[in-house]
Amino acid sequence: MFFLRVPPDTSDEDIRKRLNTPFYKEWVKQVEKKTKKYIASWDYHLEQLGFELQDRTEEEFREIIEKYVAKYEDEFIRPKISIRPLNGAWAKCSGSKDKLTFSTEMK
Repeated sequence: MFFLRVPPDTSDEDIRKRLNTPFYKEWVKQVEKKTKKYIASWDYHLEQLGFELQDRTEEEFREIIEKYVAKYEDEFIRPKISIRPLNGAWAKCSGSKDKLTFSTEMK
């Protein structure tokens, strides 16, 4: 999966036309090829280290995050935890540092 940034007034038809050009068809193939290679590499390394990827519920994921946040509770203000889709990031911290947002993709 990948995301394209386009001007707000771009129609779906214009996007389809652009993506159907030979240049973009080849670009999409290359991105998919690289992505598959990276995923296979990560899976291999995680397996060698004894890690197993698991599909967790949002509640399970929140419990894991809360556990790690609690470790630093004495040193920092406890932030509000949010889990939602994020484009292009695994997580982010608010400017005031009172809110941590994690991508739903991480669970």
